[in-house]
Amino acid sequence: MTRKSNIELIRIFAIIIITLSHLAWNTTVLLNEGINNIIGDCFVIGGRIGVNIFILITGYFLCLQQRRFKSILKLWLQIFFYSIILYIISILLFHDSINITEFITYLLPVIFKKWWYASAIIGLYLIIPILNLLILQMSKNTHRLVLVVSTFMQVIIPTITNQETFYSDLCWFVYIYFIAAYIRKYFEREIEKWKSKKQIIIFLAIFTWILIFLSIIIMGKLGNYWGIFKRAQYYFASNTSFFALLDGILWFIAALTIKDISNNFVNTIAKHTFAVYLIQSHPFFNKHIYDYFNSIVFSATFWLQGFAYIVFLFICAFIMDSIKEPTVEKMINKMEKRKAYKKLEKILNYDIPN
Repeated sequence: MTRKSNIELIRIFAIIIITLSHLAWNTTVLLNEGINNIIGDCFVIGGRIGVNIFILITGYFLCLQQRRFKSILKLWLQIFFYSIILYIISILLFHDSINITEFITYLLPVIFKKWWYASAIIGLYLIIPILNLLILQMSKNTHRLVLVVSTFMQVIIPTITNQETFYSDLCWFVYIYFIAAYIRKYFEREIEKWKSKKQIIIFLAIFTWILIFLSIIIMGKLGNYWGIFKRAQYYFASNTSFFALLDGILWFIAALTIKDISNNFVNTIAKHTFAVYLIQSHPFFNKHIYDYFNSIVFSATFWLQGFAYIVFLFICAFIMDSIKEPTVEKMINKMEKRKAYKKLEKILNYDIPN
């Protein structure tokens, strides 16, 4: 299937804002005064929005498809590949000491949640056939009811109480997946009508981002006088933030309203976004990157170097994926000949009835 470059562009946008958010969260830039702090408060919003965009893309395209065991295995092997390779690179490049117990956890990165997103996405992929069966069989009213109840549990309660009572990474992904499926099933025609209003949707997405940013600035200022506001400074950029959810949906719909195009350059770059995530979020490797950025936290070029870092990540992802892809294909070809593989494939390739 030909990739739609309008969707691939929003995928690239998502990984960029996630990376900038990680730079803000994992350095001391948010703890200091000055322009870098203000820019950091703007970029810190992007983490949750970017994740929501990724899951919306996943749900939109997979909700009416069958997810095969081979695709799950390829994803798991990609995660395994980056987990081990980056661990080894870190030891060789930064002379980190080897801890056997820690190394074992990197051999099982999904189980030990070396990347929370990667573990949750594997969980989502495993249950996609079940979710798709439910989506296929439920009526529009039932689907809407599922979203209303889920929104109350996943968004409203945390917003009111500041307690993530029903939250888990996988539950949130399933919730976003159902939102994406609802858009795919019932809003396709509406989106065609909205194409003439895409500028309004983009404006709303930017405006929502600005609202979250202003909430951070205002609560930060009020926090200088009342501690409760300081503790809640990033309240509207949290995991279950309604505004972060809304903004992710708006950016995604904006991408859908753009005319379908196919650009090989854009599609090639977007192909490596997951690898970019795995590199910049590798817990053993990225601590050295953040140590460097902490050393320049007061520099006028801090965020400029942040953008240069993103370009560097894409180059690294391209090179490493070029090594990873043939390696993973060879591994899968060997596995396909084994009886255990065929049994797992039979179990996990449960199809959606017509």
